[in-house]
Amino acid sequence: VADYCLKNHVAAMGWSLRELTQAERSGIHTFLDYCNLARTQYKSFDSVCRMVEDVKEGDLLWMRSRNEGKYYIARVKANSTWEFREDAAQIDAANQLTNIDWYPATDKADEESVPGAV
Repeated sequence: VADYCLKNHVAAMGWSLRELTQAERSGIHTFLDYCNLARTQYKSFDSVCRMVEDVKEGDLLWMRSRNEGKYYIARVKANSTWEFREDAAQIDAANQLTNIDWYPATDKADEESVPGAV
């Protein structure tokens, strides 16, 4: 998923409703549409809600590319918005924040050195 995020300038999260058909997911145009379907499939999808409702302009995000073994950091931009991308459902990355520019962290970056606030 990290490679997808880097290439497409997004931050992505799962809970992609892969259990439903593409036709069932085609009605997702707003976050409320997503929530209405997600409630039928999952006991909780709180992390998606936090990404959409709590992540704001200026917040820092980080991720690790498993393929590269590298960490990346980004600052959320003013024009970042939530999207449900059907084309990313099969890799479980359909919930996305757009317009994210990722930058390589230092070579010394690891999960223990990233502050919890990030």
